Amino acid sequence: MNQLDFTNFTWGMRFTSYKGNAGTWFSPGRYADPACTTYNFGTQIGQANGIFNFYSKTTIAAITDGTSNTILLGECAYGKGSHGDQVCWSWWDSGNYSDTMFTTLYPMNPFNRTADFGTGAGINSDLYVSAASSFHPGGANFAFCDGSVRFLKDSIQTAPMSGATSLPTNVSSAAGNVYTWIGPITVWQALSTRAGNEVISSDSY
Repeated sequence: MNQLDFTNFTWGMRFTSYKGNAGTWFSPGRYADPACTTYNFGTQIGQANGIFNFYSKTTIAAITDGTSNTILLGECAYGKGSHGDQVCWSWWDSGNYSDTMFTTLYPMNPFNRTADFGTGAGINSDLYVSAASSFHPGGANFAFCDGSVRFLKDSIQTAPMSGATSLPTNVSSAAGNVYTWIGPITVWQALSTRAGNEVISSDSY
């Protein structure tokens, strides 16, 4: 049997408007792996707090915050992206941060709330494709780990962005995608953690 030559094939790409919940930040970073000596992989994998991340294998038992209080996936408005973002991001088959995973590090529907700052080191995407978003006025739809689907308002409590650091004002970062909370976690970000032990009232979102 002759070996197939795919050298000159053009592959069509399709895009997604739904992404899995990576938690309050993308961690471990794109260039980190167990054999990498540049970044502290153990620290990065230890701070991964969503449902999906590189090397994730989250079980229902690991969602100790409760499946009804933890986001599984949400909308991300592919059509609102710039031409460059539409070409480079939201690849449905990628499994990459900003392609098929979003983070609550940034506010929902950031197009209406903040400038398009960059993301953390080792990610190389941008804020608009990293955040949850939709074409719906006032919020977006999210599937939770209990199987329910809820519309969350984009007025939900979240920390304001700092233009100086490209991060929320209650988060600091160090080299190698290592993040630290400064003060209490907000409701928006708490809904994305699987085991943060936050108490969330349904009337807060």
